[in-house]
Amino acid sequence: MYCTAYKCRIQVSVVIFTWQFLLLTHSFKAFILSTISFLIQAYTYQKPQRKGICPMIPKPSERNKHKMKRKNTTKTYVMIALTTAIIAILTQLSIPSPTGVPMTLQTFAVALVGYILLPRQSFYSILLYLLIGVIGLPVFTNFRGGPGHLFGMTGGFLWGHLIYAPMCGLGIKWARKHKSASMAIACGSTGLLICHALGTLQYAFLTAHSVKTAFLIVSLPYLPKDILCVIAAYLVAKGIRRQITLRDSSPRTP
Repeated sequence: MYCTAYKCRIQVSVVIFTWQFLLLTHSFKAFILSTISFLIQAYTYQKPQRKGICPMIPKPSERNKHKMKRKNTTKTYVMIALTTAIIAILTQLSIPSPTGVPMTLQTFAVALVGYILLPRQSFYSILLYLLIGVIGLPVFTNFRGGPGHLFGMTGGFLWGHLIYAPMCGLGIKWARKHKSASMAIACGSTGLLICHALGTLQYAFLTAHSVKTAFLIVSLPYLPKDILCVIAAYLVAKGIRRQITLRDSSPRTP
């Protein structure tokens, strides 16, 4: 049996790549977005076991395993995309402050993503959020984008999210193992402190302030609110994960 399905998938990938590149805009941003889409399509492509030889029709048990694997992969991509959108939306709910660091729900959103997804998946979600912001899409605070936000005075907090979210996910793993919700919150709070440390260091470096002064300006006033966000995110994520588990375990009607 020839691998018609595999050839069609590659052809569809090439068509999607060409369509996005031509119809969106003739710009570098469109090229980056199209490339990412093409790489995702190519990543899901499964090569034959031997070069030049297409595999035979698998047994029913093997077919079910491959089907389940593809289903889980698709679900992972969807969850990463949805959580990235959640971060972008909640980030826009902000209150300006004289220090230049607005009070937003971004801390809550990042913790929520970390508590819902696995550590690796949450890392990819934050990375995707930063990438689409760097190429200019308005996903950062006040509907802004561009590389200046990552390398600006408050960019250290964005870099810190790459550690903050996976730490929340790691806390969920440890909480399940030891059956302790406080461990999940403590692990997420540790990631939050690391995020604040990176934000403080970058702010101090770019503004020529001492680390102590930078901490008093951009970190200390926001710590109580951010810790409450970690606790609230854990409680909300707990309900979401329960609903996801019930949905996955419910019997499917033919």
